[in-house]
Amino acid sequence: MNEMKIDNINSYEKEIKYKEPLIRQVNHGPFSDDEKNYIYEWANSQTKNCDAIRWEFLQIEIQNNFGKFRLRNDLKYQWNYRIHYLLPFMFGD
Repeated sequence: MNEMKIDNINSYEKEIKYKEPLIRQVNHGPFSDDEKNYIYEWANSQTKNCDAIRWEFLQIEIQNNFGKFRLRNDLKYQWNYRIHYLLPFMFGD
């Protein structure tokens, strides 16, 4: 029984050691206009080819082009915010 607790603690510590450097790399700052436009253009090009958007690919491209590591959920939020909130106001729907 004690061995299970030790194994769980060791696996948890290993996970924390792996994730900690990644967590420090995450940029939680506001998106620049260039980043937003890149997200919109990239997502538009992806939706033309198929229904599913592979956000992990955009995440890599944002990191390579802008030098910022963004969470996938933050990228999705930028896209969904434009689709659901900004476009209806822009076109008067």
